[in-house]
Amino acid sequence: MSLLENNKRTAHPLRFLQENTRLSDIVCRYGGEEFVVVLPEAPLEATKERAEYLRNKVKHLKIEHEGIKSMRETTLSFGVSVFPDNGTTAEEVIKAADEALYDAKSKGRDCVCVTRAKLTKQV
Repeated sequence: MSLLENNKRTAHPLRFLQENTRLSDIVCRYGGEEFVVVLPEAPLEATKERAEYLRNKVKHLKIEHEGIKSMRETTLSFGVSVFPDNGTTAEEVIKAADEALYDAKSKGRDCVCVTRAKLTKQV
């Protein structure tokens, strides 16, 4: 699971994400400028690599918003977490991804941060 923030307002960030993920992936808006990308059965390293790929690819797009082409580079920030390592419920995994996204924002944005949250197994 990856939470991301679009650092610049764009006309169609959701379409960009949908066009650059697998058919089995789920992309949806999660608040104003935040989106959730669910990569079913993807391990942490593959999820992080996909986030880096998307982060780099969006920079090359010429985004148009309300008929005006952006002269600035569009950037994405990602917070990455995976099930079940970072949570056993959707809420726990999203919370872990949100904390990682906060880390990405605090590092100046335009980066991918993996959650530091680890699920502690009870014996």
